[in-house]
Amino acid sequence: NITGMWNSVASSADGSKLIVAEYGGHIYTSIDSGETWSQQPGGKQLWKSVASSADGTKLVAVEYNGNIYTRSFINPITTTPNKPPNLIEIKLS
Repeated sequence: NITGMWNSVASSADGSKLIVAEYGGHIYTSIDSGETWSQQPGGKQLWKSVASSADGTKLVAVEYNGNIYTRSFINPITTTPNKPPNLIEIKLS
């Protein structure tokens, strides 16, 4: 289990893929209905909101300053370095 001051949570339609944002903290994701969690890279931010597509493969997170981040649930973990700083694509297993 993870603890924090959660600012936003989103789920795939079947509840198997989850994303949570900790206010002044990190983004965490789960691909097993919350049994296990992975802290995502990017450091602590002032997260405003997160959202998920119905199948949970497309995620978005927004900071209070307006920066938008996207993430995808695809194997393995990689980052795409040639994206603008306000748009980061992360592939997760």
